[in-house]
Parts: sequence; structure tokens; C-alpha cells
Amino acid sequence: MVIFFEQEMQARLEEAEGQSLKGGKRTIAKLDAKCRELETELEAEGRRHAEATKNLRNKDRRCRELQFQV
Repeated sequence: MVIFFEQEMQARLEEAEGQSLKGGKRTIAKLDAKCRELETELEAEGRRHAEATKNLRNKDRRCRELQFQV
């Protein structure tokens, strides 16, 4: 009886460990996907920032040119 109970508990433990591994792998996969998404957004934001900086320099130069003409 005790051996049967021990075997049943061992089987339940192994099943629970297997389920937690599956859940952990799913969580890791979701976090990896979110990380890739955020990296893509960061790259896009970096490009927008570079474009805005370029436009600012151009407008600043144009402003100085117009001030010089006055």
C-alpha cells in the first residue's frame, strides 16, 4: 500500500514538473516575442529620431542663412 502511494505521488510529481516546464517554455516564448517586438519599435524610433535631428539641422542652417541675408 505504501509503495503504491509512493509510486502515485512520484507520478503526480513528475506530471506537475512536466506541466510547469511547458508553462515556463510558453512564458519564455511570449517574453522572447515581446522582446523582439520592442527591439523593432526601438529601431523605428531611432530612425525617426535621426530624421528629426537631420530636419532640425537643416532648418537651423536655413534660419542662419536667412538671418545673414537680413
